Amino acid sequence: MTLRRGHHLLGAVGLCVAVAGARASGAEKDGVSIAGARQGGTHDWAWTITNNSNDYITRFRAAHFRGRWSVVPDGWEETAMTGNVARGQAPKPGIIEWSAKDPRDAIGPGETATFTLRLDQLWPGAKGPRPVTVTFAGGKTVTFDVLCPTPQPFLTRYFPVLGLGFIFATFLLIRAIRVKRRADRATSESAAGP
Repeated sequence: MTLRRGHHLLGAVGLCVAVAGARASGAEKDGVSIAGARQGGTHDWAWTITNNSNDYITRFRAAHFRGRWSVVPDGWEETAMTGNVARGQAPKPGIIEWSAKDPRDAIGPGETATFTLRLDQLWPGAKGPRPVTVTFAGGKTVTFDVLCPTPQPFLTRYFPVLGLGFIFATFLLIRAIRVKRRADRATSESAAGP
């Protein structure tokens, strides 16, 4: 492979990674686009909804992990939240739902709204695609896979412990093999006699 081909291959791989990352952070379907992202270095997570459809969005529902409280657009209210650590609920994945107080406060065609969720200080910073749902005034519901705050994956959380356990098990195995070899040598030397 020539150097020039190598650069093309690296460029193609980089483009694929960039496209995959862009798709994971936001989604567009039925004239609605939603993007989820952490806000700077804070513990705030925001979903931005842009309505390019011909109907009004009256409800928004998203998955979260370790949510505490939310900031909503004017005329909207938090109607349900599970996994709320501020209310003493277990720190497990939950759902938060917001609704327009009045149909006139819904996200109209051509409008954009941002919903912000303050996360607990113990949130590990993990994120992944999770289902979010918008409901239109006509009753139609559309589900997207958008980046949301998530718990850390099992291997990420326990990798150091598993690694140390593997090193310790390897050490014990090597030690057992050495002890066995010494015992076999001692036995063969005593059997051979002086």
